[in-house]
Amino acid sequence: MQDVSVLIAEAAGLLISNVSLDAASYRETTAGLLSSAVSTFVASLILARQDFRRQYGSMARGVIETLCTVIHIAVEKGALERFHADDLQSTKSIGVAKRVIEPLGPVL
Repeated sequence: MQDVSVLIAEAAGLLISNVSLDAASYRETTAGLLSSAVSTFVASLILARQDFRRQYGSMARGVIETLCTVIHIAVEKGALERFHADDLQSTKSIGVAKRVIEPLGPVL
């Protein structure tokens, strides 16, 4: 588990180094979202190891929604602007991600 923790910490460090709090660019926005997903994933693993299965499931869903939002921003023109206008729905992002990555369909 320690090797995974080091890898996640290094990935988070790379992501955070690209984040600016007031920036609206694609790279900075997606880096912030990915950083959030990594943090949530680590927290969900801690909960799962403590047998909090219901809470783990809820957090795991949040990780999936965040990753789907990143995919949505990457593939659909205007999605980044809608995200910053707080008008990008996670349910729509899941639908977009299902179309882009077909194996997600049965999972989600």
